[in-house]
Amino acid sequence: MSEILHIDLESRSTCDLTKLNAYRYFEDSTTEIICLAWAFGGEEPILWWPGEPCPDRIRWHIEAGGICAAFNANFERLAFRDILGPRHGWPVPKTEQWRCVMVMGMALGLPAKLDQMAPALKLPIVKDNEGHRLMLMMCRPRKARKGERPDGLYWHDDPEKMKRLGQYALQDVRTEQAIMRCLTPLKASE
Repeated sequence: MSEILHIDLESRSTCDLTKLNAYRYFEDSTTEIICLAWAFGGEEPILWWPGEPCPDRIRWHIEAGGICAAFNANFERLAFRDILGPRHGWPVPKTEQWRCVMVMGMALGLPAKLDQMAPALKLPIVKDNEGHRLMLMMCRPRKARKGERPDGLYWHDDPEKMKRLGQYALQDVRTEQAIMRCLTPLKASE
């Protein structure tokens, strides 16, 4: 199977990812997927939202041993292992099916951040910085508002913010696709 499945997901949790690692983050019971953007090869990305079934094309690709790519792929790999598989019924790719676009770029001496790697390659497509700020707000609980229980768990999840976050994930996949087209695949030993 020659097509590569590009994936970017957005998540939220009471677990602070800046203080703990991704393993702990995805093992936390409050961690959940907000949305997932995906595309094959150079196709235009598509959004998946929790409650929808795993798209057949993704299921077939993963079950056939197809390659999955992400920027900082360990994050998506753990999301599949701990959330998309057990909670949403998605197939879980084997470790050897993953390709990390961040590591591919770093092997060539490029910056390790998506918002820096695309400009370093002089690509016309860039990370959505406004969407990044929104994601940082939406990935953490918000404070209770007047009339809400002060000890409740509340999120920034109004429909307009959710739609905008989906657009951010789509742009990250587009940026990842453009970067990967410029990079040399890693050797099997790498």
